[in-house]
Amino acid sequence: MDLTILELARSMPIKKIAEMLDEQDTKIWRVVKNYVNTAHIIQDYSELERVGIDETSSKKGHNYVTVFVDMKKAK
Repeated sequence: MDLTILELARSMPIKKIAEMLDEQDTKIWRVVKNYVNTAHIIQDYSELERVGIDETSSKKGHNYVTVFVDMKKAK
């Protein structure tokens, strides 16, 4: 089920995934956060040369999402 959650999380809000899978959104968040944290740990940033940064509001108010991009590899 974790792979399904991760695939859906790429393009759907967590709340919708939870409804669709009849699960609590807290469980969906735990799965996503676990895999994201693991991915960050195993990433090698030693050859990173150029970084792009963008910040946007995720909702009206003061909740922001910051995105970092490896400009050379477009990752």
